[in-house]
Amino acid sequence: MKRVLTNDRILLNPKSGVRVYLEQLLAHWPERPAVELVGMFTQVIGRRRSMPAAPFVFPDLASVEPIPLRPLPAILDRSDGLRARTVRRLRPMLYAMDGALVRGVSRVTRYCGFFEPNHIPLANLRPTVTTVHDLSVLDTPQFHPPQRVTHWRKHLERAVEWTAHWICISEATAGALHRLLGIARERITVIPLASRWSDPPPEWTPQRVRSALHLPDRYLVCLSTIEPRKNILRLLDAYGRLDADRRRRVRLVLAGAAGWGDDDLWDSLRAHPMAQSVLATGYLSDGQTAAVVAAACAMVYPSLYEGFGLPPLEAMSLGVPTAVSTAPSLVEVCGDAALRVDAEDTEAWTDAMLLLSEADDKRNDLIERGRERAAAYSWRVTAQCHHDVLDRVTG
Repeated sequence: MKRVLTNDRILLNPKSGVRVYLEQLLAHWPERPAVELVGMFTQVIGRRRSMPAAPFVFPDLASVEPIPLRPLPAILDRSDGLRARTVRRLRPMLYAMDGALVRGVSRVTRYCGFFEPNHIPLANLRPTVTTVHDLSVLDTPQFHPPQRVTHWRKHLERAVEWTAHWICISEATAGALHRLLGIARERITVIPLASRWSDPPPEWTPQRVRSALHLPDRYLVCLSTIEPRKNILRLLDAYGRLDADRRRRVRLVLAGAAGWGDDDLWDSLRAHPMAQSVLATGYLSDGQTAAVVAAACAMVYPSLYEGFGLPPLEAMSLGVPTAVSTAPSLVEVCGDAALRVDAEDTEAWTDAMLLLSEADDKRNDLIERGRERAAAYSWRVTAQCHHDVLDRVTG
């Protein structure tokens, strides 16, 4: 069996989209593979037998911690921003140290190749397969911290040189990779992601979930880290256009932690007229995330830029009707199974909230089409396709 060294540092960090991606690949890897992924940090250095991976299983509802909903300003803690800035300053040093570790291991142990699941490979180990989730750092640098943009621009030229083959999670991302970095299309394979969730157990009815987790009776949810490209201010503007009585009956819940943002963004969010009306969850566990989505009357996802758009797909898999922006990857992933709304059209987002919060034929049709669309994606197929690319590239 071929053994491919893998950058699995992301498995040691708090939950993120890239960590979910790698965990689900490992959980659904073929049972009789020709290629084995070996974790650089968990196995080679940490001496574990395997990388941590398990498919999502709905927990008993009684074991899911209630969600302490707070007004939005309560989760915009400046100390969190300070910690994030400190990590960003240290990242170049950590990246160099990790690269040295990878090179050292490769000198004493034979591997058939290297798999980088997080955009920029750590070292020049040939052949390397690299996954790109999105290129917003290059396409829309104003949505990212300056240190991140600098890091990408410094290392991308070497990434292009070192990578034998690229995996992109959407056609939109593959197009950006070709357009921005000149990567030939024959060096790119598009492999979409999938929902972690399927049909929840019978006890997970929306009413029971809302009661167990102390959630509002009716609410719209936006599952997203709070950062510039997620377009949260637009969502607050749209929600504010609803009349006061409807806002009392249908709340808006922002599910996710505060990511990064400059003082202008945080100040604008804190000062927004809807800041005290909108409810925020902060960081959520996997079980809490599934619960807050499953019990929502709809998902609204106005992001300005996405590489794939997993939250809307996962909401649709639970029968939650969804509205997404017209960002190319969201249109690609959701098709006609979600409402499409111009990311910058505040009035249209208000109309979408009105439509999705009321029971009618249009809403029921979106639920049906959403389930069907989400079922067309499979983590088992995604993992098999990754396996086959690595098998082919490593020869």
